[in-house]
Amino acid sequence: MNKLNGDGCSLFCKQEVSFNCIDEPSRCYFHDGDGVCEEFEQKTSIKDCGVYTPQGFLDQWASNASVSHQDHQCPGWVIIGQPAASQVCRTKVIDLSEGISQHAWYPCTISYPYSQLAQTTFWLRAYFSQPMVAAAVIVHLVTDGTYYGDQRQETISVQLLDTKDQSHDLGLHVLSCRNNPLIIPVAHDLSQPFYHSQAVRVSFSSPLVAISGVALRSFDNFDPVTLSSCQRGETYSSAEQSCVHFACEATDCPELAVENASLNCSSSDRSHGAQCTVSCRTGYVLQIRRDDELIKSQVCADAGLRAPLQPRKADQLWNVFPALSPGLKIVPPHNRYSINMC
Repeated sequence: MNKLNGDGCSLFCKQEVSFNCIDEPSRCYFHDGDGVCEEFEQKTSIKDCGVYTPQGFLDQWASNASVSHQDHQCPGWVIIGQPAASQVCRTKVIDLSEGISQHAWYPCTISYPYSQLAQTTFWLRAYFSQPMVAAAVIVHLVTDGTYYGDQRQETISVQLLDTKDQSHDLGLHVLSCRNNPLIIPVAHDLSQPFYHSQAVRVSFSSPLVAISGVALRSFDNFDPVTLSSCQRGETYSSAEQSCVHFACEATDCPELAVENASLNCSSSDRSHGAQCTVSCRTGYVLQIRRDDELIKSQVCADAGLRAPLQPRKADQLWNVFPALSPGLKIVPPHNRYSINMC
């Protein structure tokens, strides 16, 4: 058992939040905000690593905002753009007047006591300049709504608003500084058409919830709505993110001739996608060399095979693998190989 909390190792020998412990016996240090972006904190530390976006996705931050309780002391526009890296989520906060409104929005016009606010709903709407098919909604917190005297965790309700002003409910989500930012995945009903989201509505009932940023995560260079609208003779261009005219003329592959082997092809016209099986004669194995790796399938592209095909006698493999010990007998596992045409 450890003597004190606060040194990275708790009284019950558990690693504390924002600490990293290495070696044995453990040496613990406070990593969040030390200016060094370490691999284990790339997804969690805004201070050291910035806001993390997974590969293949694009995070779009709010370009405009409206709130339920607007005031010059707590304007809604502070949630526009990426949240400040210096802001750390705080829990069990009683007073939010210490400069929080400069970086996050909360309903500062609400007065105490909180017990009378059970039926009050606070909300903000974050608008995005480029409507996209949402993969997730990201909510950054400065406070999670908890305070001393009440152990209850606060929740938020989140809805997507599409370009037709229809609402899509993403459910209730528990707030915690341990899970900040809150990432809410968006599940799409594949039996229904995809839709573009242009805004996110976040609502809650605690005046102690402070939000510093809202992002709409979408697929990078991939738009299912546009993809589904492509007509016959068109294909989706990820570079232009639109449907473009596409003309494809299928080309025949040249006749495949392999010595010391017989061929059995799935198509007699050597068209795109045809597959051939090569059966080497007794005592021969198929040898195809590319980057010192044995390749057992071939694709014909640009009217030519990418690598030569030639069955060799098993005893000729000594020239291919000179490192083999003299006298070692080679027994090929099989002599049938599949070749993909085009």
